Amino acid sequence: MNKEYRFKLISDIIFSYPITSQEELQKHLHSWGCTVTQATISRDMKELRFIKSINENGIYCYCKPDSNSNGEMIEKFKTIFKESVISFASAGNILIIKCYTGMGNAACAVLDTMNFQEVLGTIAGDDTIFAAIESPERCSELLEKLNNILDEK
Repeated sequence: MNKEYRFKLISDIIFSYPITSQEELQKHLHSWGCTVTQATISRDMKELRFIKSINENGIYCYCKPDSNSNGEMIEKFKTIFKESVISFASAGNILIIKCYTGMGNAACAVLDTMNFQEVLGTIAGDDTIFAAIESPERCSELLEKLNNILDEK
C-alpha cells in the first residue's frame, strides 16, 4: 500500500469516526487491510497535521485544525508549552526538556504538533522530554526558538 493511499485512508477514518488514540486508528487501518506500525502512524499524523481536540460530543479525538483558526491554535499550543516547561538542556544532538510533573506528554505533543524541522523524534515521560535533533548545530537553533517561545508575553 503506497503512502498516498494510506494518507487518504487515515483522513477518511478520522473524518468518519471519533478516533481517540493512534492504537484505535491502527485497528481501523488494519480492518481496511493496511497493516502499519505505531511509529508509521505517528509520522503520518504529524505529516498530515492532525491534532487532538474536543469534539462536539466532548470527546478528545483527532481532527484537522480549521485553517481559519490556525493562528489561534498555534497560540494555544505556545501557551500550553510555556505553562508546562521549566528548563532546557542539550547534550550534542539530544534536547532534554524538563517539565512540571504530569506535563511532559502535553508539552511533547505541542512540540510534535509545532512540526519543527530540526526534530527527528521525541519521547515524553511524566516530567521530561527527550528530543533527537538532526545535529548539535540544529539543536542550538531549536533551543533559541524554544527560548523565544518561553520569553513571549
